[in-house]
Amino acid sequence: DMPGDSIVTCYYPITLVLKNEVDAISSSANEDIIVYPNPANNTLYINCTASQLGKQISLVSLLGEVACSDTVSSLQQSIELAEIPTGIYLVVIDKTFVRKITVE
Repeated sequence: DMPGDSIVTCYYPITLVLKNEVDAISSSANEDIIVYPNPANNTLYINCTASQLGKQISLVSLLGEVACSDTVSSLQQSIELAEIPTGIYLVVIDKTFVRKITVE
């Protein structure tokens, strides 16, 4: 410390609420997976690769709540959005972030 220097320590209370619906989402460059349209209204399409077949696909809100979940059963997976509230969601396949989308 130099003469005249002062050290100020600030503490800010933070409340963190974690939902147990999604364990952990890792990030990965999935450039070979195509998600469209974005923004989406009625149906969201995901063009997957053969390695994603049989894995779990989910739409996860920015609060960590799973809006819908299904198993990837084809190379062009579709998700019906009629029951999904408007907002921003993460498309997650097997706990790996794929894309951010907007549901209108």
